[in-house]
Amino acid sequence: MGSIFSISLLLIDWCIGWFTYRKEVYEAPETSSDISGRQLVVKVSYLLGMLFLFILLAFGVQKLLNITYFNAVILFILPFTLIWALTIKQLKEFMSYNKKYWVPQVNGLQNLMLLFISLGFFSEMFEQTKMIHMIQTPLLHLSTLPLLLFIAIQLVSLLFSLIGIHPLVTISLMGTLIQPLLTELNPLSLAIVLLTSTLASDAAGTFNTTVTIMSQLTGRNPYRITKWNIGFAIWFGTAGSLLGWLLL
Repeated sequence: MGSIFSISLLLIDWCIGWFTYRKEVYEAPETSSDISGRQLVVKVSYLLGMLFLFILLAFGVQKLLNITYFNAVILFILPFTLIWALTIKQLKEFMSYNKKYWVPQVNGLQNLMLLFISLGFFSEMFEQTKMIHMIQTPLLHLSTLPLLLFIAIQLVSLLFSLIGIHPLVTISLMGTLIQPLLTELNPLSLAIVLLTSTLASDAAGTFNTTVTIMSQLTGRNPYRITKWNIGFAIWFGTAGSLLGWLLL
């Protein structure tokens, strides 16, 4: 079901992009050699094949070492990247690029490191306060209207991201708040709504990691990136809410 959902949204996004930008004319710079359609298909197929191989091998590392998939990706991504660069005969260029940009890129992430460290302390302290029970009460009343509850979670996640609250903080708070609902509603539906709402808000939140990194890499104002992505965030989160509702 998750694969069908992801592929369906990917195809819908491609269709929206095609009908939105197909009439625009881009002037491509002149190059000494043109890439034929067949060469482009081969390169894209190779890219997709390597990505699939990475996922498969990371899953194998997970099973072999008996660790989480996330940790398996962390352990395996560096050697896989080096082997990939070697197979396409770009290892020297890859090492040169990393040597040049590694330090500036890492030094620009200190604000994100502070965020992740403080998040753990904040979540732990919030669970000890009395405010959590005050917020849980209206959520329990909304359990009789699950679709409305799912849409509320989606909108709150998006609103929090726009005012500067990181999606990781939001999903941490929501995960704590909806614990009493796990006996009332399907836990799978709640998990889908939380994940899709967080991913949607992460793509559009002005102060979020994704938008911040995109702003640093492209030199664009983060509010402009939010404007580009807000439509996608709304329909992606809505699709997740509808899927969670259908699975009840």
